[in-house]
Amino acid sequence: MLSLAATFLGLLLVTFLIARVVPIDPAHAILGERATAAQIAELHEKLGLDLPLWQQFLIYVRDILHFDLGTSVRTRDPVLDEIKRYFPATLELATLATILGVLVGVPAGVLAATRPGSWVDQIVRLVGLMGYSMPVFWLGLMGLLLFYGTLGWVGGPGRLDVAYQMTFDFEME
Repeated sequence: MLSLAATFLGLLLVTFLIARVVPIDPAHAILGERATAAQIAELHEKLGLDLPLWQQFLIYVRDILHFDLGTSVRTRDPVLDEIKRYFPATLELATLATILGVLVGVPAGVLAATRPGSWVDQIVRLVGLMGYSMPVFWLGLMGLLLFYGTLGWVGGPGRLDVAYQMTFDFEME
């Protein structure tokens, strides 16, 4: 349990430091270009950015432990609401990718393993190596181009509305 707590604290420290080394001032990002120096100083004080770094980190850890993830600089909505909004799509994508990977990858791997050195083994190895080596964003765009743009087999980019409605319909009522 102690190693889990140390790992969690280390991850919090890394994310905290990454957010602090970004050259963008959060007050400027929140208030915009037309903010006065007084408004920026007031927001710095409100956010605790005028405190020493160690105090900022303690406040950060306290807020995380209370599930207060702050406010999105981009949308000005609570971050927890943003996560609630986008997590179903992420879960859907990860689940479908895992299912597809297992349904295709396991039989292909078994087929290649039962015929070592054959042309089937070589093709499975090549496809696996290409899939592992290609950037995911490029592979996704090529998949859209082929299956949506050229073949017309899928409905295009977007959510699986039917599956989404069936799974998360209870939240909307």
